[in-house]
Amino acid sequence: MTIRGKLNLPDFKITVEDAEDKGEKLKPLIVNVLKKLVDVSCELVQKQSNVSDRGRVAMDIFADLVSVLYKLPVLTPYAQVSRKSEVITTVYESFLAYVVSRHLDLKFDSLELEEVMKKLEGNNIKELVSKLREVMSGREVRSLYEALLNTPADTRPGYNFTSLASHLQLTSLLTWLLQTNSVDLNYLRVSSLLHDVGKLVSPRHHVKASIEILDEVLKEESCLKDQLEHVKSLVSTHHRDYDTIIRSADGLASSADRLSQLVEHYMREQGNQLKVSECYSLKREESFDCFDKHGKEEYEKASKTVYKYLVSQILKDSKALHEGDAKFFDYLRLEDLPKVPEPVLKKVVPGNLKGYLVYVDFPGVQKFITSFPKMREMSFASMLVDFVTSVYSFILLDQKLYSGKTRLPVEALISGYGGHSYIVVRKDEGVDKDKVEQALSQVIQPLDVRLHVAVVDFAYDNYVRNFQEIWEDILSQSPRRYLINWEEEELSLGLHLVCDYCGVRPVVHEIKERDQTIRLCSRCNTVREWSKNRGFMARAGARYVLGDMAIFPGEQAEEIFGEDYPSYAMEFIAGYKSPQDGKYVSLVKADGNRASTIFMTSVTLSDYVERSFRLDYGIKKAFQETVADLAKESEDLAGRVLSGVLYLGGDDLMLMMPSAVSVPFALAMFKRAEEYTGFTFKVGIVTVKPDHPVQFAYQAVNELMEKAKIKESNESSIAFLVFSTTLATAGVVLAEVERFSKDKFLQVSNSLKKVEEVLKVYQLDTFEKAVEMYNQPNKKGKKARDYLRPFEDLAVYSQVKPDYYDVVAYALRTMVRTDDPDDREVLKMLLKDVGRGGQFPILDYYFALKNFRVGTQGGQRD
Repeated sequence: MTIRGKLNLPDFKITVEDAEDKGEKLKPLIVNVLKKLVDVSCELVQKQSNVSDRGRVAMDIFADLVSVLYKLPVLTPYAQVSRKSEVITTVYESFLAYVVSRHLDLKFDSLELEEVMKKLEGNNIKELVSKLREVMSGREVRSLYEALLNTPADTRPGYNFTSLASHLQLTSLLTWLLQTNSVDLNYLRVSSLLHDVGKLVSPRHHVKASIEILDEVLKEESCLKDQLEHVKSLVSTHHRDYDTIIRSADGLASSADRLSQLVEHYMREQGNQLKVSECYSLKREESFDCFDKHGKEEYEKASKTVYKYLVSQILKDSKALHEGDAKFFDYLRLEDLPKVPEPVLKKVVPGNLKGYLVYVDFPGVQKFITSFPKMREMSFASMLVDFVTSVYSFILLDQKLYSGKTRLPVEALISGYGGHSYIVVRKDEGVDKDKVEQALSQVIQPLDVRLHVAVVDFAYDNYVRNFQEIWEDILSQSPRRYLINWEEEELSLGLHLVCDYCGVRPVVHEIKERDQTIRLCSRCNTVREWSKNRGFMARAGARYVLGDMAIFPGEQAEEIFGEDYPSYAMEFIAGYKSPQDGKYVSLVKADGNRASTIFMTSVTLSDYVERSFRLDYGIKKAFQETVADLAKESEDLAGRVLSGVLYLGGDDLMLMMPSAVSVPFALAMFKRAEEYTGFTFKVGIVTVKPDHPVQFAYQAVNELMEKAKIKESNESSIAFLVFSTTLATAGVVLAEVERFSKDKFLQVSNSLKKVEEVLKVYQLDTFEKAVEMYNQPNKKGKKARDYLRPFEDLAVYSQVKPDYYDVVAYALRTMVRTDDPDDREVLKMLLKDVGRGGQFPILDYYFALKNFRVGTQGGQRD
């Protein structure tokens, strides 16, 4: 047996497992995925008549596809899209298309933003994306990524808080950086990406296991046979005692992630506190046997203790560490950290600089997205932010700096969502900080946006900077931020009309929509024009695969609203079955609790990326599984939820969906997300009529989400508000919360677990009853209004006689007199909390249940 366990952050948990037992089951999976990537790389090259060196080009493609495996969260769609789908649904499908097609015949006539987007949506690119979808979004690839994410790069406690995925990526990136001014030798990158893949199978004998995996891949004839034989030779010798680029890159990556100086110092000075300390001086087999001898309990204790010591050293002066909310994380409790009077981490004298890290940020993200009052434009604006900061920025750097001997590898995109990205560039001849900034310095017209760019030193030939050093350097460049120019421009006395979207003058375009005239400024008109086939249009127009089901939302929408269905995006998402329907739409916004503290207290760059990837992948996985559950009950509703994704990635998300299922969807999704990510979440649900300006509803749900946070604990929490007649804005949310919470009838910050517990009594915590009411609102039996009625009575009574004890007494009388056992049970559960803190959140549950009512029967009264 070999003990292996990865310390997962931020929940500070470790799952210890028998590595050898699990590894043998993974071996066929690894081989099968690599074979598929070889096949598709060769197939793509064989179709190109103008490619002379097919083996080299296929290896270039294969290197980028293997790298995609290790950054799957950045590139995975929020739901599996059918190969037959003719649209590009996400920003990152565009990225995947670019990095592969650049090795074939892709050429840009212009690097203007609109031309780049059009080029990446051409028919030949869509065909390429279709082929790559089939390979990269399958279950096998996701299973392999999860194994890479959950396997530590080093099994020893204190070294096991970064994953094999991050180590292999960093090693390959450093291999590229060390080849200064070189022609791409991508067999070196592939060797770096696969040199430790055997650790998935056997940590003790990982070199042998890696060779066996490659031998299996090589059994099939392919255009990469010679190149992969060379890769196998390099992998087999990467632990030998002579210098190679891969050995140097592996050593640099390991030293950056392991913080060996600190771990060794701890073992010398305080190691007597740990029984496993004797194991650190042993080599290979003896070391594994030693950890096995001491067992799982000591392994887990050592993993946590040594990591706390690393935090105490790396972050002792960090502002984030000393923020009040840091106390909620065991590994950040200052009182538990070892007291060390002097720093022991020796300052490395940097050698030759090899690469920069580029931080790209979109200025005024929220203001830009909320300029648009309609779903179609807002959806595209959100997608555009991520496209510009990640894909477009990557393309500009690749095309302007590296269009000759080398290309920017996939590994160079460290992270890219949430309106910013981290991209690494190599310090080749003629590539310095000024050149990098110049490559991204253009004002993006006609949006009048210039990206904020910070370029900092990243890696030397003897040292990779840790995250805290990099971030401090980035912050020092913040005063140079460029902001979007929202100033008005009056060209003449006649041009005085303000834009109907953003409120800025002058209006330069007038368009007709649904018998209305819409007047737009140049920026807003551009976004509207560009959104015709992107954002909501792409998501509604995609063909999705959920298990055995194929879902095509656009077809549903066209059947109801005709060809003009994009003008009825909100109505479609709300669940309209005809243009005269009256159902409401819910906006669901969520954010990871204390996410900024969690990320800013990372001790290495890999640690930061690790937390970010785990969060992003876990949220997308939770969403996919929840949509799949909904589809089993209603393909119709699942299609509408899929169309309503505004953004889903990084540490926050924004969804629009039928209010009929918004509450059970949020409960199921964030319960899963908490399990998969280790984060807890605050969630807001604001429900409005579909003709409500989405920009105001967006601001309202953002405010409600912030109010949902439970200050006293680190629980996941949820808040609800339904707006029937009032305009939903951030100001109204603040006023409503203040007005109702002072009488203790609106809590806002409701525990996700408590809400689930209450709804479970009514069997409304799952989709079955909600879908039944949605499909047959007038069916005999209990209707949505019946679940709502006791809370509606209490809500009205609390406004007529707002005395707290009067309302409690009225609730007690209602509980005793009701003939419905479920109502009695729920009221009993809520009244239990009255004596604990005085809170009696009848309005919270009134709004939660009203979501079912307005989502299944609209706003009509029965």
